[in-house]
Amino acid sequence: ALQESEARFRSYFELPLTGRAITSPDKGWIDVNTTLCEMLGYTKEELMQMTWAELTHPDDLAADLAQFDRILADEINGYDLEKRFLRKDGHVIHSILAVQCLRNPDRSVDYVVALIQDITKRKQAEEALQASEFFINGVLNSLTAHIAVLDENGVIISVNEAWKKFATDNNSPDPDCYVGVNYLTVCETAVRAGEKNTEALLRGMKAVLAGSQAQFID
Repeated sequence: ALQESEARFRSYFELPLTGRAITSPDKGWIDVNTTLCEMLGYTKEELMQMTWAELTHPDDLAADLAQFDRILADEINGYDLEKRFLRKDGHVIHSILAVQCLRNPDRSVDYVVALIQDITKRKQAEEALQASEFFINGVLNSLTAHIAVLDENGVIISVNEAWKKFATDNNSPDPDCYVGVNYLTVCETAVRAGEKNTEALLRGMKAVLAGSQAQFID
């Protein structure tokens, strides 16, 4: 029965996609799975000679240690956070870390179980998107035309500085310069109020958003 239990534990422990580790109260590695070894670029034997603190990005170490010390002080039994690890080759690994401890009868920590998910690709994609948005916003803000970017439903998701200045100069009642407002609804309200010049604009925007025409010039 004990062998069967150990076999079940090992099969779970070695599941791919997520790094798994058992660590000691003094931050040493007691056991690690193959995924974690591949994630960090070390062999199991190499990791056994190190502590997880040594492999933690210096900028993330304080936050991790603060939570780990709370476990040792019996204030909490576990925590989760985003942190970066340093691979053997020097590359940075972004991860989501989930930690849970098991205690002895006297409430001291026996060992700690850690699950580590590599989110490096997601972080890289987010950073690339932020850089792209920064570039696009820079281009839009360099233009003197009043520009608003709409989503597929007609909601304003971004405006450039020229739009903001125009709104401010004309005593706009909206401090966000209408970001978050559905521009189609605004135009529909204007049409119902009798502003005939807005009808063509409304038709053109709806056609572009529906994909029936590539552009509309008023």
